[in-house]
Amino acid sequence: MADYPKWNFDYQAQEKASFQALRPYYEKMLEYAGGDLKLAKERLAFTYTSGMRETASERELKAREMAITYPQEQEQQITGLNQRGLAGGVTEAQLKAGEGGGLAGTEAGRLKESQAIRKEAIDRALQERETGLIKEKEFGTEEVETGYAKEKQQLGRTHQQEAEQMAMRKMQVEQAKYGAQVGEFTAEQQRKAMTAGSSAFTPYSTEGKTTAQMYAESGRQSELDALRKAGYNI
Repeated sequence: MADYPKWNFDYQAQEKASFQALRPYYEKMLEYAGGDLKLAKERLAFTYTSGMRETASERELKAREMAITYPQEQEQQITGLNQRGLAGGVTEAQLKAGEGGGLAGTEAGRLKESQAIRKEAIDRALQERETGLIKEKEFGTEEVETGYAKEKQQLGRTHQQEAEQMAMRKMQVEQAKYGAQVGEFTAEQQRKAMTAGSSAFTPYSTEGKTTAQMYAESGRQSELDALRKAGYNI
């Protein structure tokens, strides 16, 4: 008598094969994501380098301006003090240094302090700009790298899920084929029994058996495992 049809589909092997078949596509997607990361980093680096270069140029320009305007301010102050007759007893060197006594020394000291405050404000503003550029580059780099890591992780999950779905669809096709084979086998055995006038043929009984038992007894354990993995409560 012919043997009952065997269930030969290996779900785990099919899932691995599907995963490998999809690998080139997901590797290319990861390559694109890596290219986007590289481009984002290059943009951050360009912004940082350009900003630092502009800041350095502005610092140099401001220094040249102060080197011209500060002495001019001092010369104008000294001329004014002389015209007002207030510079007596105080040397020009003392006034330029913001020193000396009397009203002339006081005014010279105030100008010197004003120039120092203005220089400090310029230096602080440029320093804050540089600090901002550094932080922007650091935070921006961290952000794009985190985004890449998340996308890589998501691609890995999607790759696995799609492989499982492909394997499940393949198993469903094989289930249909297997069901047809079982039906043909049963019909053939019944036909032979009727032709021979024999009641010896006893169809496979499912009475009192769980679905899991029937799958196991018919050699379909891998199919049962795959269905359970897909969420079926069997």
